Amino acid sequence: MAVTKPQQLPPMTRGVKMGDVAINCGSVGNSAALDGREWIGEASSKFMPSLQPRGKSRSSTALQVSSLSVDPVPYTTARISATPFYYTFQVSPGQKFIRLHFYPASYRGFEKSMDFFTVKAGPFTLLRDFSASYAADTSSVKYLVKEFCVNVEENRELNIVFSPSLSSKSRNTCAFVNGIELISIPTGLYHTPDGDLGARIVNLMNRFHVIDNSTALEVIQRLNIGGNSISPIEDFGMFRRWSEDANYLLEPAGVHQVSHLAKRIKYTNMPAFIAPPKLYQTSWKIERDARANKMHKLTWKIPADLGFGYLVRLHVSQFGAEMSTNGQMEFRVLINNHIA
Repeated sequence: MAVTKPQQLPPMTRGVKMGDVAINCGSVGNSAALDGREWIGEASSKFMPSLQPRGKSRSSTALQVSSLSVDPVPYTTARISATPFYYTFQVSPGQKFIRLHFYPASYRGFEKSMDFFTVKAGPFTLLRDFSASYAADTSSVKYLVKEFCVNVEENRELNIVFSPSLSSKSRNTCAFVNGIELISIPTGLYHTPDGDLGARIVNLMNRFHVIDNSTALEVIQRLNIGGNSISPIEDFGMFRRWSEDANYLLEPAGVHQVSHLAKRIKYTNMPAFIAPPKLYQTSWKIERDARANKMHKLTWKIPADLGFGYLVRLHVSQFGAEMSTNGQMEFRVLINNHIA
């Protein structure tokens, strides 16, 4: 299951060629994360951030990194500034993942309560008046990854700009970032492919929504149903994270977990990069309660913001011909109590 939040924005600026990149902000030299993936240090690369205007920007090291819950790369170092700064990327045209990594800890010369900033990528506003420390505290997490899908056209650079916001209580605000990923993705993976009618809007008959290149998407959640989390290194070079669904699953009575880890997944009429094979090897199975003459149900509750439309993608696989007999594969899907 994957949930993304479309937001209509002005047309994207144009871009030129560059391969995928993961930047360890505030660091010197390349570093390997615990999963073995290599991150580029900004100080020794062409991605050194620029200041706008010239002011106080510094690389800084977290005063304490919890080794039990936070990977040192890219979360040990950060780029911090009280004035706007930006990274410039020479990118190939097409659709991209932009991932921003934040570890809202205390750094040398910076208290985490000072963070309050806006992030833009070309004309797209990705985050507005955002506080990573507040978001992490309210979600009870140590670090945050904010992920977006955008389209880049041709012949211009892509600037990702971090600008401290003006706070009503204090003007001593800062912007910071620990890591930036820019990943090329296949055309039509999340945006509507050419010639496609788009996604049907739930509870509206004969209505479809086309997600075109002038729309940016914010990824809200990806869930691996019935299985453990799938790490980014396991996901076809696009480095998506699929979380365990247990924290979002309600009313688990009457269902049981099904695993088909030994079976090979065949992708039929779809590309293999749609999701990693591990996603299709686990599930929850619902059994009819014959004595009570009722069917149990599976319900997931995913937090969402008001005022947006949401793209919900359901991934389904079939294991063996026996499951397709006697109507065993027939079921209903409801989203917010409306049949989808």
